[in-house]
Amino acid sequence: MAEQNRTGSDAEQNADAVTKVAELIKGQRICMITTNSADGLVSRPMTCLDTEFDGTLWYLGLADSPLANELAANPSVNVAFTERSSWVSLRGNGSATHDPERANQLWSDFAKDYFQCEPDDPKVAVIRVDAEGAEYWDSPGPVGMLLDIAKARVTGKRPNLGVSGSADL
Repeated sequence: MAEQNRTGSDAEQNADAVTKVAELIKGQRICMITTNSADGLVSRPMTCLDTEFDGTLWYLGLADSPLANELAANPSVNVAFTERSSWVSLRGNGSATHDPERANQLWSDFAKDYFQCEPDDPKVAVIRVDAEGAEYWDSPGPVGMLLDIAKARVTGKRPNLGVSGSADL
């Protein structure tokens, strides 16, 4: 697997990595969010509600849910996205708050059906995750990987299984 291009300053490299992370998660709606529970790590699927990644991820949840309680006890989280042939793992801190204005911005017909209330209801929590760092891998996909592995057998050179890297956010 190739590392991200290492030319340019550290700041330029990190800016490129942040751009790559945003590109890889763009349009991905479902992710896994991992929190710390009393029994250990817990992962659950969540629908990411803001399409433009700027270092913050937004979700809606129930104010009295295990997720909200776990965030209150320990805000450290991991959010994982995987689609087709790319993977992104974000680490950061999360919170669950009653924020009717933001909830209204994130609200949809699906949210109304799910929560059975309006966005200003106290049972609706806005889940915010502020990412601090990311790891990513962008592979050429199954067909590209198989071709590169076959080529490696012939040439004796390591296959290119994609580009990986990390970013500070």
